[in-house]
Amino acid sequence: MKLAVLGIDGQIAPLVAAARRRGDEIVFACDVAGSPEAAVLDGVPRADAWEALVDPRSCDAVLVGAEGWNEQRAEGVRKLVQAGRTLVLAQPLELSMLWAYELDMIRKDSGARLIPVLPDRLQPFVARLKEAIEAGLAGAGSL
Repeated sequence: MKLAVLGIDGQIAPLVAAARRRGDEIVFACDVAGSPEAAVLDGVPRADAWEALVDPRSCDAVLVGAEGWNEQRAEGVRKLVQAGRTLVLAQPLELSMLWAYELDMIRKDSGARLIPVLPDRLQPFVARLKEAIEAGLAGAGSL
């Protein structure tokens, strides 16, 4: 699989490392300068602009980091979704629900696949908390 990186952080860096161990190719990275996590991208060519990622021949998926989030990266994500690209997104990228709603509307039109990075959902405490909440809701329903 060919992957590209648009921004890197503590959620995307482990994915890059795992992909490289698996033999996947990281074709290039954009907007990663100054990030301590960029060390996992040693030997990966850097691109000056995200526009090359619009071409579906450039890579199979784009890993998008949340650290250093800015309007330029937000615009890049918007354009990549419009182009129907597959994106793996660190969370949260943007705290604005309006932006998320806009992205979802674009996704529905373009058919883009957006995959959130949510490693904490596998944490045992989260599973126990979910069970407790569901049990509480079931008990409240019998009133």
